[in-house]
Amino acid sequence: MTVLFTAFSMMCGISHDLNQMIIGRIGQGFTGGAMIPMALIIVATRLPPSQQPLGIALFGMTAVLGPVWAR
Repeated sequence: MTVLFTAFSMMCGISHDLNQMIIGRIGQGFTGGAMIPMALIIVATRLPPSQQPLGIALFGMTAVLGPVWAR
């Protein structure tokens, strides 16, 4: 999924017209939208039940605070 998201991001960066940009952004939306549920599934299946709340909290904190430092 990350590879596809990166490929669509590169497509947006090298697009020559609006249609290519729209296709790239649609691809980013589909692949990026699938990454969050996949990450939560990984937390739910890989961590023992006693550590799942911590894993979900760390994931949520990363998702919320990540854009703050990216500016």
